[in-house]
Amino acid sequence: MSKYLLLLALLLPGCATITTKRDYSKLQYEAVQRTGKTPLWQRQEEHLSFSQDDLQDKVARGITRMQAVGIALQNNPKLQAAFEDLGIAQADLVQAGLYTNPNVHAVFRFPSRGRNTNTEIDALVMISDLWQVPVRKKVAKESLEIASRSILQLMLDITAETKKAYDGVYYAGEHLRATREIYQKVAELRDRINLRQRFGFTSDFDTAFAMVALGKWQQEIIQDRAMLAMAYSRLRHALGLQPVPESLKVLDIYSYDEDAIPGRDKLLELALENRPEVQVALATIRRGEHEITLQKRRVFSNVSLGPSYKKDYDGSYGFGPAINIDLPFFDSNYARVAHARSTLERAKKELETINLHVGREVADAYTHYQQLVQEIAVHTTTIIPATKQAIEYASTYFDSMQLNMIVLLEAEVSLFETERRLVDLRYHLSEAYIDLERAVGKNLDTLGE
Repeated sequence: MSKYLLLLALLLPGCATITTKRDYSKLQYEAVQRTGKTPLWQRQEEHLSFSQDDLQDKVARGITRMQAVGIALQNNPKLQAAFEDLGIAQADLVQAGLYTNPNVHAVFRFPSRGRNTNTEIDALVMISDLWQVPVRKKVAKESLEIASRSILQLMLDITAETKKAYDGVYYAGEHLRATREIYQKVAELRDRINLRQRFGFTSDFDTAFAMVALGKWQQEIIQDRAMLAMAYSRLRHALGLQPVPESLKVLDIYSYDEDAIPGRDKLLELALENRPEVQVALATIRRGEHEITLQKRRVFSNVSLGPSYKKDYDGSYGFGPAINIDLPFFDSNYARVAHARSTLERAKKELETINLHVGREVADAYTHYQQLVQEIAVHTTTIIPATKQAIEYASTYFDSMQLNMIVLLEAEVSLFETERRLVDLRYHLSEAYIDLERAVGKNLDTLGE
């Protein structure tokens, strides 16, 4: 009897607890390494969370780009929802490690005559858990890893979205400023044309042309204001704030060190090492391998063992071992084994697909970034200086009455347009840099650390 009680005691798990602190801390560390900011699971750390009013006051006073990333990783509702997947996966891991509750089967038959009862008692423990639970835990552990890597993937997406939204606000403001300067210059030239017309130096065509140009740039201002409002809305959305027209101030803009960016091959190597999508695929393969082992061990899915006691009406009794086995005559679990094998093969093919996709993303992002760097170089060293020379030429010949006012107007507007184009190029460069960071799966400015 004592040996059966000992077996029963070994299989009893006691009070299983569910805690996500270890996995949450690990995830926070990974996030800091990749994004530079610490995420916050508000349900886990309510004492560190903040109200929407406090957050609104903070953004109204002004936030830097990295502060915006920090707020997004602490307040984005989509990320807060994804954190719950960590709790779900941890609960599944704990459940996978629990042994089946012991089963006690008892029958008491009372005699029609006499005093002795007929008694049967079986106490069975599922010993098939001994070879199934360890593998079941491995499957659940990989599922927890997949959940953790998926959350990290979402963090990188939110970081990239927030950086783009922040830069979008800055460059939309710069674009509006450049457009207003063009409008102001056109208005000044229109006034000069009107003044010259009074003395007969310009025609009605010049006056009409100036008014058309002024109206065009007034429309551009309206469009740029709308673009700036939408940029603010995107930033507020990334920060987890309602897109209401409340104050929000950006304080800085990020500058890129072109020399710090490694070559394409090194970036691809870093991407395959850091991308959460690759790590999810690898964990899925490991889970598939464990799942095959688990299904093989479920051929004998129900094997129970324990003590059995029986007492007859005449008072005699017997005691001995009882065993219950589901024999795999009709169902040997071969279909589930085949299913697990096919799932594993699919996971391996998906890893190949992801690796190819990551390689293309890195190559495209790197090419696009280099393209914009070269475009900006041409714009600043060739186009803008040439445009300034053209204005000097137009101004000189206008003063000598060899060019009309419209030519001078178009020349001066073209300079502001080239400067506004430079704003666009720098914004696109910012987006390309962020895309390159997302393709690698890590902040590029921390690669040397």
